[in-house]
Amino acid sequence: MRIFFQHPDDGALNSVFAAASPVVLEHAEKYKGAYLEPVGVVGEPSKVAQDEGLGRALWDSTAAFMEGMGMSLKHAVADK
Repeated sequence: MRIFFQHPDDGALNSVFAAASPVVLEHAEKYKGAYLEPVGVVGEPSKVAQDEGLGRALWDSTAAFMEGMGMSLKHAVADK
């Protein structure tokens, strides 16, 4: 029984939509940097998703994990 999680195929639909939909290409300004709800609907992210402190903590823990795997995020821009 799944309460909170989607099947990976379903979870990928927004990414596929954003990457390959002709609708996004045609209306690029509408979708640029937008938060998408399933599937392809522009919505508002939650307050938690907008929390800069949590975002920084996620970035830092991801960077530490990647460095532990022998990869670097030195070329990525965290403060954009």
